Amino acid sequence: MNQGGRGGTLSSLDPERRVNGSAATVPIFDAWRSTLYSIRKTTLPTVPTSIDSITIPDIMSFTHSHEQFLFCNTNAQHKIIAFTSESALKILSKNHHWNVDGTFDGRFSSVLWNHFDSIGERSRTNNHLEDWHRQLIARIRVHPDLWTWFNEIKSSEESVMIRHEQEQAQQRTTRPKKAINIRDGAKLKAARLKYLQDQDFDSYRKVLCSICHRYIDVLSHSKDSSDEE
Repeated sequence: MNQGGRGGTLSSLDPERRVNGSAATVPIFDAWRSTLYSIRKTTLPTVPTSIDSITIPDIMSFTHSHEQFLFCNTNAQHKIIAFTSESALKILSKNHHWNVDGTFDGRFSSVLWNHFDSIGERSRTNNHLEDWHRQLIARIRVHPDLWTWFNEIKSSEESVMIRHEQEQAQQRTTRPKKAINIRDGAKLKAARLKYLQDQDFDSYRKVLCSICHRYIDVLSHSKDSSDEE
């Protein structure tokens, strides 16, 4: 069903809705809010109120494919709970480069995070991780309860495994890079090779500035910082 802007009209279902009066019988959400929350409480375990009260039910210890998902559940003072499947770990172990999303506050040497030697070899940024993290927060709120968070990562794991199976079978990515990012990558690779040959830093800097300025301008006006479509 299509809907126009604020004050617009609904599509061809509009006349039928008015004739049948179906909209009038649909309860307003606020009137059903407490009832819906009560129903949800009967389908989910009680939200833990302390670290000691956390108990992971068996049904939440497995993926949708019935594979072990509860990877770590320590009973130490600083409790650690981790979820992943053996299949996902095997896929991850085959990758030479792992990306993480975090803030390092200058605590690590530039040798560890400098991407000069990786130009043309692997992803230059972790934008795709930040994009995934932002979408996760949008779906489950900033501070979700344990079970809401668990259900989301369980669904996310299933989605990732499906994408992986598709890509392996069809030998193509499910998230192709944008053409502009492919061109920028080629520019950076050519600039790096030229710099290694003639050590002309000024020329190399101009290429970097032209690309970085475009990215800064795009990101400041966009909610999506992903390098992928």
